[in-house]
Amino acid sequence: MSSRLPAATRPRGVVPDSLLEALPDGVLMLDAGGRVEWANPAAAELLRVSGPQALLGRPFGRVMTTDGSARLSAPGGADAPALEVRQHVLEDDGRTVQVVTLRAAAEDGAPGAGLRDDLTGLPNRTLLTDRIERLAARLRRRGRPGRFGVLYIDLDRFKEINDALGHGTGDQLLVSVADRLEACLRPSDTVARIGGDEFAALLTDVPRSSGLARAARRILNAFEEPFRINGRTIHVGLSIGATLAVRERRAEELLDEADQALYAAKAAGRGRMQIFDLEMHERAQQRIGREEGLRKAIRTGSLDLAFQPIVDLGTGSVIALEALLRWPGETDRREGSTAELIRTAEEIGVIGQIDLWVLETALEHLASWQGLPGCGELAVHVNLSGGDLIDMTLADRALAVLERLGLNPSALRIEIGEDVVSREGDDATEVLSRLADAGVGIVAHNYGRGASAPLRLRQLRAGGVKIDRSFVADDPQMLTSLAALARGLEMRATAEGVETRTAATRAAEVGCDSGQGFYFSPPLPADAVGPALSDGPLTVRW
Repeated sequence: MSSRLPAATRPRGVVPDSLLEALPDGVLMLDAGGRVEWANPAAAELLRVSGPQALLGRPFGRVMTTDGSARLSAPGGADAPALEVRQHVLEDDGRTVQVVTLRAAAEDGAPGAGLRDDLTGLPNRTLLTDRIERLAARLRRRGRPGRFGVLYIDLDRFKEINDALGHGTGDQLLVSVADRLEACLRPSDTVARIGGDEFAALLTDVPRSSGLARAARRILNAFEEPFRINGRTIHVGLSIGATLAVRERRAEELLDEADQALYAAKAAGRGRMQIFDLEMHERAQQRIGREEGLRKAIRTGSLDLAFQPIVDLGTGSVIALEALLRWPGETDRREGSTAELIRTAEEIGVIGQIDLWVLETALEHLASWQGLPGCGELAVHVNLSGGDLIDMTLADRALAVLERLGLNPSALRIEIGEDVVSREGDDATEVLSRLADAGVGIVAHNYGRGASAPLRLRQLRAGGVKIDRSFVADDPQMLTSLAALARGLEMRATAEGVETRTAATRAAEVGCDSGQGFYFSPPLPADAVGPALSDGPLTVRW
């Protein structure tokens, strides 16, 4: 007898017969009497029989075990390993077909134990890797290598949600995420939890990248719907990296490629998907080098700060300096250094440590500069990450540093990004309000680039905005509107990224109070600021 399901009985348009044969999971199709009328090779392996033909026509029976898995009686009477069994009913032209899927179940003390995530019940990385290897091997034996894909999925901002709402809520959210991911994919696919807020999926029978893109888009669309956890509405997005098994690759290599694509998706703005290409591998090697360099710089205390002057457009006086983090020896780098360094620090979990170092170091420099003639009103701007701003101890630590150095709180300006301004429902409002109550200034930078409402600026106690450089350089109408908005809110407006005299003049004409950019001064090493101030406050002629 042939193991192939006869054309007259095979449900059409459900899953291709060739795919069922290649699956690492066992698949049985039963007739109305409960006898096997089709089986794939994996089912024969799991039931310890010579091949699919040995199962055809045999009755299917099972005995439930105490843990809810099943132990099947093989045709010869010997017990098969404990199996997880799922039954499905398919309809085709009025005919009902029972489909049974089989997977090896982990038992305490058995070689398969520890293959599932304790929280979600999903397969873990070990089991996912095994399924990838088994599927790849089966496809190779049939002369059809490839034809499957791997997704690597990461929740956006999960740490912030977990910290703000508690680990119990975070765990419930992860379980709900796991359920939604499984609902987005086919029964033949595998969703696994890799760890923390990272998941992965094995997609069977995906011969082209367009299939990967469709699956990823389906998942992204599903996550536009919020979750309801403990009476709260929680919005959580995700980013997806994907790779197609188009050549001979080990499971860990495929997962690594999908992870590299995930990194590219997050770097492009989150909430999107990217498919792996060879250029990503080169960028991944560069990223590893940056991570190693940053860890070494922290360990050896060799990070640098540069300070860029902020100039009063009416008088030309330098009224403040922004502290900018730099790789060692790169204090004069023109573009991207700070953003790249901060992104790397967030990814390896050291941004809180670095932010505190920047805060303390910048204020120590400021304390020495305020002792120079005419510099007693000089202020310093410090950027803090969104993750730090939900730390309720941040305000205490910042105020303690100011008190230790004998500085007036108004000498410190905390810069917050659009991610903080547009986000509601976390502890950032309370932290910033406490700082503002003490006299610390709050400034929203890159303003105008997002969709945050003016009311939100008031909630965050912002006293100033720094208008995004794109409007300063190329959009006079938007620059005028944003400067007018700042005046209406009684906030100071600073033009960011002033590169030319024309831009400086335009910013002054539309009502910006101050400007910052290379036209006035590049970022200066800390040891160059003191000598420049030694003869009195800096003034820029423009």
